[in-house]
Amino acid sequence: MERAKGFEPSTPTLARLCSTPELRPLRRPSAVTGGVVTPYSLSWQARFRQKFIISWNTPLSAGFLTLPNGLAQRNTCTAGERIAMPKQDHDLFARLDDLGIAHETIEHPAVFTVEESQKLRGRLTGAHIKNLFLRDRKKRLFLCSVLEDREVDLKALRKRLGAKDSLSFGSPETLMEVLGVLPGSVTPLAVINDTDRQVTVVLDEGIFAQPVVNCHPLRNTATTTVAVGDLLRFLEAEGYQPERIDFGQALFPDS
Repeated sequence: MERAKGFEPSTPTLARLCSTPELRPLRRPSAVTGGVVTPYSLSWQARFRQKFIISWNTPLSAGFLTLPNGLAQRNTCTAGERIAMPKQDHDLFARLDDLGIAHETIEHPAVFTVEESQKLRGRLTGAHIKNLFLRDRKKRLFLCSVLEDREVDLKALRKRLGAKDSLSFGSPETLMEVLGVLPGSVTPLAVINDTDRQVTVVLDEGIFAQPVVNCHPLRNTATTTVAVGDLLRFLEAEGYQPERIDFGQALFPDS
């Protein structure tokens, strides 16, 4: 059925369809081409490649190359092309080590929703979060890390953050360009790739009631645990002063 002109989906619908896949995936891995699972359609990959150049060593005859965090794409690069790659998990772990931050990582199958994460994480204690990559009409970017069971009212959050007009979910292309991760792998640790400090980091006050917090290490096939105080120290070392909001209370109770 053709969508009616001027149709604007509701905020809950946007959260389901356009959020980072901690809430709902944009598209589940399904298409298999040449034995390689490709999480996104070729049309998305084509748009993706137009914006990003990825370091690769795959011969042209191989037909495919692997992008960060496992995304596979047809190799259409010309001979001699080389592109810069965003930092990955081993770079992140090295940075944490340099800062003297203790961290522990467990591997697991890829997770795309809170429900899947809950089933696979075992007995990990501490704060478990979902992450929203948002933008306003002035293209200001926000990275919000919120306890997984919180409901997020984007209209109220817009007022609280002083965002211009409505908040919407950032595109996968912008997510990769700024934070160097794919949908489903959004994490506060991804600021390691935000070299231009474009995002405003927002943390749920409820996170600080726990001794440790669990985050993706730039990919959704693992979970890394760090002390909450060390997460703050990492963010500050990367040049951020996070805004803390209690998402457990009405953002504007008198409005």
